[in-house]
Amino acid sequence: MFAFYIMANSYPQQERYQSYGPTQQNQPRAAGAVSDSAATPQNKTPCVEPKTEGEADLCAQWRAALAAENSAEWTKWGVILSAVGISFLLWQIILTRQAVTDTGQATKAMIEANDIARKTAQVQMRAYVRFDDIMVKDFVPGKIPTYQVTMRNVGQTPAHDLEFAIQPFIGTGNATAMKVFFNYTDDAMASLMPLGPGQHSMVKRRFVEQKDADVAQSFHHEGITVLLFGVVSYRDVFGKRHISTFKSFLDRNSLENGTAILVNCGRGNISN
Repeated sequence: MFAFYIMANSYPQQERYQSYGPTQQNQPRAAGAVSDSAATPQNKTPCVEPKTEGEADLCAQWRAALAAENSAEWTKWGVILSAVGISFLLWQIILTRQAVTDTGQATKAMIEANDIARKTAQVQMRAYVRFDDIMVKDFVPGKIPTYQVTMRNVGQTPAHDLEFAIQPFIGTGNATAMKVFFNYTDDAMASLMPLGPGQHSMVKRRFVEQKDADVAQSFHHEGITVLLFGVVSYRDVFGKRHISTFKSFLDRNSLENGTAILVNCGRGNISN
């Protein structure tokens, strides 16, 4: 302990308590040349080994000021980066909204295109049933005429659930301005077998009323008009039901041995 006390007293007093600023020996130089005093080790490292309470307080203040300055600097850069990030976020929101709008429009256009394609496919691929030959046989006095109708599927797919009916009309005048005085009622629709693409079906109907025999006699001698109306209903493979109709009249000049092909009227022939 005594040796430690001797060594402590032998340490120079001015070196034990150095200040952060210029010393008394170099104060004149500090006043005349600031650049030289700023380069001294005491001014460069003030908080290396503070030797007094005042120096310690000064060191703490210096470190607090330095920390505040650094904090302000980082805060400034944080605000700048936040502003940049918010700008990019807003731009991303705008782009996302535009993308959603474009996607919605594209989806709507795709739905419309699919609908057009579906309707086009149905029109091209569905069944089409039309009437080909419409004939009458045994149209002579004393016999009951037989009406023969041929239907054909000219579509690309089968026709299902076919129902068919015909009805003759007897009257005076021409086919467009005819005064009907008798018609054969046929309320029941006859069911037919399905028709595949390109297939045909022949239907024969006879009306057994006694007046049928009188019709042929009157047709030759009294100039009456015989009109035949027919209808067929069918369903295509897409589940939609269609109707085709015909309206034909018996041409007196085409009748030979009680057989003739009826002539289509200007109206009433529909192939839906």
